[in-house]
Amino acid sequence: MDGERPTPVPESGLTLMRAKNNPLFADSVLFDMYMRALSEVLGKDEIRVALDELNLSASKLRRTLISDARRVLSLLRRSSRPTR
Repeated sequence: MDGERPTPVPESGLTLMRAKNNPLFADSVLFDMYMRALSEVLGKDEIRVALDELNLSASKLRRTLISDARRVLSLLRRSSRPTR
């Protein structure tokens, strides 16, 4: 064992796939804006109360919204399009 490196634990395919397809990993400005928005929203008292009532953890919701950022941002793009 002397001088040997431990074998790294491989990431799950899902984690790796999400990282490759997540726009937050490629754009530091977008990452900062997204994280700031999440902190602002999840820090609001009414959101905290709602999460408590639903027995949801803010940190778990934050992790989900970060890992699924591509889907969240695609919904934002659709909702901000002008209607004809």
